[in-house]
Amino acid sequence: MRRLIFSLALVAFALGILMLQSGHQPLNAQSSGYTNRDFCGNYALQYSGYKVFPADSPLAFLNGPWAQNGRAVADGEGNGSADVVASFNGQIVRLRWVGTYQVSRNGTMKISLVGNIPQLGELPIELEGVICEKGRRVQFINSALLIPGLPSGFTGEVGVGSLIQQ
Repeated sequence: MRRLIFSLALVAFALGILMLQSGHQPLNAQSSGYTNRDFCGNYALQYSGYKVFPADSPLAFLNGPWAQNGRAVADGEGNGSADVVASFNGQIVRLRWVGTYQVSRNGTMKISLVGNIPQLGELPIELEGVICEKGRRVQFINSALLIPGLPSGFTGEVGVGSLIQQ
């Protein structure tokens, strides 16, 4: 039994050394010095979650799982857009999101977007995220739906996503 434990520990140690030598690095963010210019270029987009609006909400028809995949473009000056194929509870639609972003010195960012949702019209949302891997990746979460009538602080959804520079 001791021999098995020793062998497993040795294998784990060897794998750790190999990962360090191969240049594998964990997802990380630098601590300061970011600007809008650090978020610039073409990005693959994946964004998914679950909508949970009250039954009497005009958005209740969207309740259930959703996902979006597509391509986003950021200009490095605070403007961006994304063209996506989305599934809202199994209903497939093509959407274009357009908006602005602001990157803080510590690499965190706020993104404000407006998309035109079938049966609903314009849907303004806000995302909050962090720039990682020197601008090659952004991780984000939905932080607000800007719709009159929704309680303050209630987004009606849980949504997380990532942007990976192409």
